Formats: sequence, structure tokens, C-alpha cells
Amino acid sequence: MDGILNINKPQEWTSHDVIGKLRRLTGEKRCGHTGTLDPMAEGVLVVGVGKGTRLIEYMEQERPDAKEYRCRMKLGLITDTLDIWGKALEERPLPADLTAARIEEALTSFIGVIKQVAPLYSAVKYKGKKLYEYAREGKAPPPEARKEREVTIARLTVEDVDLAAGTADFTVACSSGTYIRTLCADAGEALGCGAVMAALTRTRSMDFKIEDTCTLEDIKLLPLDAGLGHLGKVALSEADARRFTAGLAADVKDIPAAPVRVYAAGQLIGIGKEKGGRLAPIKVLQT
Repeated sequence: MDGILNINKPQEWTSHDVIGKLRRLTGEKRCGHTGTLDPMAEGVLVVGVGKGTRLIEYMEQERPDAKEYRCRMKLGLITDTLDIWGKALEERPLPADLTAARIEEALTSFIGVIKQVAPLYSAVKYKGKKLYEYAREGKAPPPEARKEREVTIARLTVEDVDLAAGTADFTVACSSGTYIRTLCADAGEALGCGAVMAALTRTRSMDFKIEDTCTLEDIKLLPLDAGLGHLGKVALSEADARRFTAGLAADVKDIPAAPVRVYAAGQLIGIGKEKGGRLAPIKVLQT
């Protein structure tokens, strides 16, 4: 079985749990996802199956709105995981003059290119070890393991504020690698009362949308090129296709910017790039 799955990950499932389930359902050991989604989050999880795993690296685009989320932020609480399911470290009263407008101002102030530090409880790796593994051992990771990195908040819209409950619901489009938990915590600090993430749904990952997802009970396999529409496209003749799949460069005119999808007889046969005026294979799917 070869293709792409757009899974609606259930809450309380890790991304690894989903992969394990799919391996059992499909009988295909080669399954991998395009990016971890927190266990208590739900929504879009894109999975490559079979030959699809070899295309995962080409699905991610460097774009400021690569991912989209719907989030609920809870004010007045600080936890070790930056979400409502972690260990409470401190509870703070909400400012007496807090208004919905101030909450919206705090959140939207992060629109643009910002710097974030990965949460202690995250899957970021340092020398092969994930940060949450340090945290679970009660150890602090080396300082260089949590360097600031730039991310982009492309759009953020506050949908609802409930001052009595101390919550704010918002949607956000951001670059890959953005931590919404960190965004909530930083907004809480800006408001002076702290905040945690209380609910999270990933509604889009690249061009994969939540309305097009399937469940683990009813999986729907998409074609291998489902997540590659942003790449250029080249169609080869039968003779050139034989050369390409044998690992040899093919003579092609007007090669788009690399990398490109390579087809023969309407079927995706690999990924190629321009090299010396010819189309060289960098990933061959069919031989």
C-alpha cells in the first residue's frame, strides 16, 4: 500500500500511537507522519504510507502560514507543560482592569516574525535525546538545547473571550515549528497573569484540511503526489523514464526550479532536480 493519509488525530493519542495503529490496519510497516501533534491536541496529521514515507520531506514548504490551529487559552494559570494538563506551578488572579480588548491586543501583538523557546515538554531533540525525556527524568537540558528560534505568526484572530471563565478562543496560522503552548504562555506573561493552552485543534497542515480528514476507523488513501502540488512537474518519455529510474540523468528542456515531480505515463516515478542542464534523479519511486 502506497499513498498519503490525512488523519484526524483523536485527543489523548500520541502521533506515534496513530502510526502504530495504521501499521496494524494497513499491514504496511513503512508509515511516518509529517510533524508531531501534541497528545492532547486533535486534528490534521498527515501520514505517508509505503512509498509515501519517501516523499514526506518534500511536503513541507517554507511558508509563513504552513499550519493552522484553533486554540483555547486559559488565563491565570502556569504549568510545567504550558498546557492545562500539566502540573500546576502557580495560579494568579486576573487583573481587575482586564478586558477582551486587552487580551486581543496581547495575542495579536505576536503577529509577524517572533522568537520562541521550545517548551521543556516537547519533542525537540538535542544530540538524539528529546527535551521531554530530560523533563521526565527531572533533569534540565543543556542551555544550548533550548536556543531561541524564529517562527512566524502569519494571522491570528480572536474569536471569543469569556472573562468570567478566564478563557480566550482564537485561530492562528503560523510557520512550521511554532509552539502554540508557548504563544499562550507568552501572551499570559504580557497580560501579567500567566496563561496555558486549554484546547488545540490543528485545522490545516500545508494544503491538507480538517474537513478532508479521515478517521482511523475509515481510512482513505490519497495518491502519492497529494501533498506535492507546490513542486514543479516534468513528464518523461518511456525511454527517458527508464534512464531516470535507473539512476541516470535525462535530457529535458526547461526544467522548473528544483526539486520537481517526475511522471511517466501519468504515474509519479520520483523527484528530480536540474544538474548540468539535465534532469537528475534524487528520489526514485518506481524501477
